[in-house]
Amino acid sequence: MDPTRPLAITISCQMGSGGAYIGRQLAQRLGFHYHDRESIAKAVEAYLASDEDEASREERFQSMWSTYLSFNTFSMENYQPPLLPFPSTFDMLDVESKVIERIAEKEASVIVGRCGFHALREHANHVAIFLHASGDFRRQRIRQLYNLSEEDARDRVAESDRERSNRIQDVSGRKWTDSRPFDLCVDTCRMGIDKSVDLILDYLKIRNAG
Repeated sequence: MDPTRPLAITISCQMGSGGAYIGRQLAQRLGFHYHDRESIAKAVEAYLASDEDEASREERFQSMWSTYLSFNTFSMENYQPPLLPFPSTFDMLDVESKVIERIAEKEASVIVGRCGFHALREHANHVAIFLHASGDFRRQRIRQLYNLSEEDARDRVAESDRERSNRIQDVSGRKWTDSRPFDLCVDTCRMGIDKSVDLILDYLKIRNAG
């Protein structure tokens, strides 16, 4: 670990385990920037917008990203759950990893999803967190957040688990439930969502004290 470099916190999470909410809470309380599927997708679009050489792409990306950061604010008082994801292809994985690396180089960040734990595995100041919970807990949260039927919630969670498991296997060569790449694994069902935030903050204090 190199404390002189910006701290990057990555959160890998099962759908319905509270990853987006917890990530935003951490970012707000730490004063970090927050990034998730939507913001990273915007950065990927900017990076790929030019057919020019790598240097030109990098310049375009940096310009767009500076503009995005100036508007990247949020309030937990008006928290809205993220849009329900659709199954994605793997053809953007390399570009997403490159974008995540750029983010971590420039600013203290909380990055949710997109295999950030793997993209930043060599980062000098990185904490990788995995959030999980029981199936019943996750289905209930999804039903409440998105006003779904019990059957739809069950199908969404099962589909998400398959898609995320395949994605992580494809990117890292590891099973999604392999705990070894992570510094901290939290069962948000047992801890509770808000107490999970407190637990992660306590872990960061202990880590920094060491």
